[in-house]
Amino acid sequence: MPPPSFETDEDRLSFAVTIYRHPEFTDSGVINGAINNLSKNDLKIISCMQENSSITKKLISDKTGISARTVDRIISDLKRQNIVERRGPNKNGEWVVN
Repeated sequence: MPPPSFETDEDRLSFAVTIYRHPEFTDSGVINGAINNLSKNDLKIISCMQENSSITKKLISDKTGISARTVDRIISDLKRQNIVERRGPNKNGEWVVN
């Protein structure tokens, strides 16, 4: 199993740590320490955000086939649960999956 990896931004103002789990552990529905009952649509939206942190809600809707209104509602729910957050301005910001 690989050791944890550490990444920082250029100014060293923030960092991320990736900790790998043993392959024999099962996926119990835990995301970053919080147990969630996420729907397939929730997971599709989170996956889009992980693939492209600057993706727009409209592009998420187009890519997943989920209506724009439903994408907006799901993202609001995910924000309220602190699963995702938006950093930066609406136009040039990015999605962060916690």
